Amino acid sequence: MDRWGKPKWARLTFIDDVEWSESQEAHYDDVWLRPDKPPPQGTARAIKLLMPPPQAPSFRVIFRPALSALNGWEEHPEEIESSALVEVEVQAKLENNWILVDVRNVLPFAELSDYFPPSAEDDIDELLDKLYASTVHVQSKNWHFVHSDIESDAGFWTVFTDDGVTLSILLYGHYMIGSAPQAYAGNRLLSDEEHQHILGILDERDLES
Repeated sequence: MDRWGKPKWARLTFIDDVEWSESQEAHYDDVWLRPDKPPPQGTARAIKLLMPPPQAPSFRVIFRPALSALNGWEEHPEEIESSALVEVEVQAKLENNWILVDVRNVLPFAELSDYFPPSAEDDIDELLDKLYASTVHVQSKNWHFVHSDIESDAGFWTVFTDDGVTLSILLYGHYMIGSAPQAYAGNRLLSDEEHQHILGILDERDLES
């Protein structure tokens, strides 16, 4: 796994840093109605990106429900399962860095493991190194979220599921100051050895925190 690149097991790339509105209008302060559920396919919504939108006709962004959109999954891991990847198409540029998009496709996190065929591509040595330095590990049901600032200006996060038998990495993202956060989705099914290794690291980190 490349330190900051796209993992070989990843099948989709999406933009991590995005704000969602229930409306189709720009907002001019930090107070607006944030949605609790992903937008329905075929509807239009206003979103705000940290960086200019890609030049491609459509692109994918992450959707987090209202509480985790404000405070992160580390504070509200119960909202991981109700988050989603959303494919959008830009319809118009609005003011204050907001854009109007059409919602073309919605892929709930709860469907990720069925949507992507399991893959064993790529080693996870880099990820294991990062897990040793992780500063946040939270769990809700079989969903795990891990986050860490690896350097002063860069970090990573990952989401994986553990049903007690198998562990799958479904999402992986990284960020660096001055660049748009990138994230990837797929289904990296871990071997028994990798499974136990990751759980051992996280158990050790949880005891230290």
